[in-house]
Amino acid sequence: MSTSTAPRSPSRPIAGTAPTPRRFGNPSVGDLAIAIDAEGLAAHEPALRDVADAALRAGLSPVLAAVLADATQPDVARLRAFGLLSASLAATGPAADRAARIDAAA
Repeated sequence: MSTSTAPRSPSRPIAGTAPTPRRFGNPSVGDLAIAIDAEGLAAHEPALRDVADAALRAGLSPVLAAVLADATQPDVARLRAFGLLSASLAATGPAADRAARIDAAA
């Protein structure tokens, strides 16, 4: 009789192989979520500020963006803000973020 183990979840990195912190939008907020899970919020402050900035450019909640960008806020509040903003950003897609960058540059 062979014993089968369930495959490792793709959302969990293998121990010792946590993703390298990346700037928001390159490659994705999903990668940032995995890195935050593995390393915590403090290790990714610049990327979290990028998410907050992108959320503001996309017209999302300024309150959630402020909570996410403020390192003095409780982690639970920041994680919730990250979840809500990243889901909304994902729903609006890269075209909306691209348009916001173009408007900001004008």
